[in-house]
Amino acid sequence: MDVFGDRLSDGALEGAVLEWVFERIGGIALTGERHFLFSPLPGGHFTEAEMSYLSLCGLVRSGWKKADGKTYYHLEIPTNCEADIILQPGKKCQVETGIYDFLE
Repeated sequence: MDVFGDRLSDGALEGAVLEWVFERIGGIALTGERHFLFSPLPGGHFTEAEMSYLSLCGLVRSGWKKADGKTYYHLEIPTNCEADIILQPGKKCQVETGIYDFLE
């Protein structure tokens, strides 16, 4: 454990928090060798979020923004990959490599 000021930092805890942020707020989850799940949960105190990371296949990106009573989504899936996209419970679509924008 590392001590920063008067608080303790635990690497495993920080990793778990980052995983939660990526999967819940950003909606990015790796579900197979070249398969992702995008299922962001916009809301709470946040009005927008964007997450990205460089996977072995390329850049994976997810973002959303709430404005004017609507939610705008932006997703990027790297080359030779597939993804399931769930923006509302019970509504799932499967897509391949590409850049996608949705409005709800």
